[in-house]
Amino acid sequence: MRRKVNTIFLGSNWEAAQVLEKCLEIDWLNIVCVITKRDAKVGRKQVITPNIVKQIATANEIPFFHTNSDSKRYQLALDTYKPELNICLSFGEIVPEFFLMNPEFKSINIHYSLLPKYRGAVPIQGAILNDEKETGITFTQMVAGMDAGGILSQYKIPIDIDDTNITLRQKLLDISCEKIEKDLKDWIDGKAKLVDQDKSKVSFCYMKDIAKENSFVSFEDMNALEIHNKVRAFQPWPTAKSTINGINVKVHSTSISNLPESLENEFIQFKERRLFIQCNHTDHIEILEIQPEGKVKMDAISFYNGYLK
Repeated sequence: MRRKVNTIFLGSNWEAAQVLEKCLEIDWLNIVCVITKRDAKVGRKQVITPNIVKQIATANEIPFFHTNSDSKRYQLALDTYKPELNICLSFGEIVPEFFLMNPEFKSINIHYSLLPKYRGAVPIQGAILNDEKETGITFTQMVAGMDAGGILSQYKIPIDIDDTNITLRQKLLDISCEKIEKDLKDWIDGKAKLVDQDKSKVSFCYMKDIAKENSFVSFEDMNALEIHNKVRAFQPWPTAKSTINGINVKVHSTSISNLPESLENEFIQFKERRLFIQCNHTDHIEILEIQPEGKVKMDAISFYNGYLK
């Protein structure tokens, strides 16, 4: 393997930022450019702010580039920086095929599912919503089709019953940072062989799956597992919403583990300083953190004392 591999990194969020920082520690990778999303309005005052990936690029004196889904700008990036490899994670644009195939070592994407399952934008949330027992990361060669490229490597982990989109994402990110150097080196050295995805097992997930209009949970119509999965998947955005005794709330955290055996056939029960809601008129879920409309997030005891007692 040559001493330095000129590389363009594509990414836009905090996960991509941590992987970028890991790539900067790999002495044989030469990050010649970072392509990321444009600055966006942030906070109540809507201040135009660069994303964390751009901030890291700037701090390390790495040129940054905005393509804005414009094929001419992708071509300009190739002409200007002449990459031998592209690395992509959580970028947020459809990248043209000519850009993916131009570098000597093509383009590698890190996807947070066990492909071919959950191709698309929200694979972690999709796995939680569908009560999957395991997930993982997949390193793929990028091609024109969404997440359709050959598999370079894949790593599985179990999904804990209380894993949220936040905690599970961090676990997968840690694996990404742990495995990326060896897997990329094997790829560049020609030791890694691509495995085609099994087309019969392909499934997709889309941003609309976690849209605000899909965030409502009905304690009357959904069972405890369905609600718990939705609460976990919709963290930290857009957050599961519901109504309890006429009070509009955001449901931040729940549990279906270690429930008391003495729960009765009642909609709201407060036992052992714990708040339980009956679901689908059959089973129960424990409320851990909740936020009444217009108020701050609070624990179940505070909510019960302030709104239900």
